Amino acid sequence: MIDLPEPAESDGDAAGADSALEEDAPPAAGSGVPPLTLSALSNATYSVTGLRDQNPVTLADSYFQSQSLEQGRFFVVLESEPPSGDLDGDGIEDAVVILRVSYGGNAVYAYVHPVLNRGSEPDALNGRIIDESSRIHSLDIKNGRIIVVASVYHLTDAHCCPTRLVVLEYTLIDSKLEQTGMIDLPEPPNDPDRDPD
Repeated sequence: MIDLPEPAESDGDAAGADSALEEDAPPAAGSGVPPLTLSALSNATYSVTGLRDQNPVTLADSYFQSQSLEQGRFFVVLESEPPSGDLDGDGIEDAVVILRVSYGGNAVYAYVHPVLNRGSEPDALNGRIIDESSRIHSLDIKNGRIIVVASVYHLTDAHCCPTRLVVLEYTLIDSKLEQTGMIDLPEPPNDPDRDPD
């Protein structure tokens, strides 16, 4: 069963919350292994679908761009600050990232990638596509599962504006990321940046 996102914390709660991706983050409880830093994830190597022979790619400060005519022009961007949590049941804090990928046209695709913590070094596993030009409202790890709240396309949506609001659940099964659930939502939860109707 999918865990729905919880209401946003108040400013007071948020100010006191520990971020597992801070540069000086302490080791996860009981593991002795420090969590992955934002810097490590922003400069990690990722395997991205459809990048021909120039794959995997290594980001530099969250970004990679190819200008090769032979390989095709494309770019890869790590979006926002990734959450952390144990994805493979070893008691060590892993992470999940959203990569935005353009293959040279106008479309920009969103991929979700699990990143395992190997002694504080990132081991990015193959990801799964969410949708073209999807809007990510929230990203979390709960009980070993990745939970994404996103706007994706209805068949009748204009290319600019996906309107189907969904909760997507992903689970690592034998080191492979599988989509294990999807439900529809009536509206984006706790999204202060959403345009009013």
